[in-house]
Amino acid sequence: MNSVFKNICQNHCRDVTEYLRRSRILNSGQHLADFLHTNKLADKNEEVFEVFNRSTKFLADAGKKYYGTQEAANWHYKFLRSVADFKVILGSPMLTNAGRREKSVSACSIPPVNLSKMKREEIAQMVGDYHTRGMGTGFCLDDVAQPAEMVRYLNQVAMAEVQKGMIERSCGNMGVLSIHHPEVLSFIRVKQDSPDIKDWKFNLSVNITDAFIQSLENKEPFTLSNGQKVDPQVLMSLIAEHAHATGDPGLIFMDRINRLNRVPHMGRYETVVPCGEVSLFSGEVCQFSYLNLPRFLEKGEIDWDALKESIQTTMLILDNAVEVNIDRMPTKQSAEVISNLRRVGIGICGFSEVLQAKKSPTVPLRHKISQKS
Repeated sequence: MNSVFKNICQNHCRDVTEYLRRSRILNSGQHLADFLHTNKLADKNEEVFEVFNRSTKFLADAGKKYYGTQEAANWHYKFLRSVADFKVILGSPMLTNAGRREKSVSACSIPPVNLSKMKREEIAQMVGDYHTRGMGTGFCLDDVAQPAEMVRYLNQVAMAEVQKGMIERSCGNMGVLSIHHPEVLSFIRVKQDSPDIKDWKFNLSVNITDAFIQSLENKEPFTLSNGQKVDPQVLMSLIAEHAHATGDPGLIFMDRINRLNRVPHMGRYETVVPCGEVSLFSGEVCQFSYLNLPRFLEKGEIDWDALKESIQTTMLILDNAVEVNIDRMPTKQSAEVISNLRRVGIGICGFSEVLQAKKSPTVPLRHKISQKS
């Protein structure tokens, strides 16, 4: 089994290596394995196939208590076949940590940290625990009196872990602040007002509420939470100006996210993970993997049966990763919420290549994929 999958993997690795060279991510003499070693996704003696074999075996074995040892071997075969054929792309924490070390196999988290009440050293300890386990972190700053100053401090915490050599996988962070906050102006300006900070590990987003949009549309004064009235157009212009200058802040619409909350009994979402693709509750993490759509093309058409099988396989990979993470969380609250919600996400990549191969417009194919899946 391994020799066949290894040959398949090596053929795909050559294609990926050429792509990385063309993109100047790799130098002309480097290979995909060098990329894994440089980014610490693999041990120095591990080749790409060995990374895939290690991580998929570990994730298959993680479900033994549910389906037994023999079935674990069968699932390892299916996991490895999908990953070695580059149909399923595992999230980088799985490749990095699964079967290799006692760190999280999840990329993103919302630490259960009370920024307005905890001491600075307590905040640094908790956030550092998540970062050293390889997880990026998201924060809601609404209860903080001086959110811009808190962002600078949290960025300092993130940089300190890097400088100590405690972090192998670079971790991003997200800070979200309501447009209603009295200090929203200083938050919007924080990156441009902090020339002393040369390296930011933070994305910033302003939570745009329905009430703000209504004021903006009606050209009416907007009231901050302290009663101060401001011109909503001035706020929007300032956000646009600083987003153009520094890349931040972005906009996020938590009212809309909470209208779509499928588990409202758990509470309201307050922030998002560093890349902004999902909201989580306090203490929660999420598992991600990806389907490489071009690998499902057969004579210009998508093999829907193969895609369906890979979706089912990926779901089990992710659920097993959840099981692993329960025992690897730095807080009991995280372990409990992860066990209860078991949040996972499957993304897609290579969508544009599929469109090129099919010579199809975007909308019909996107609709068909969503219907079939």
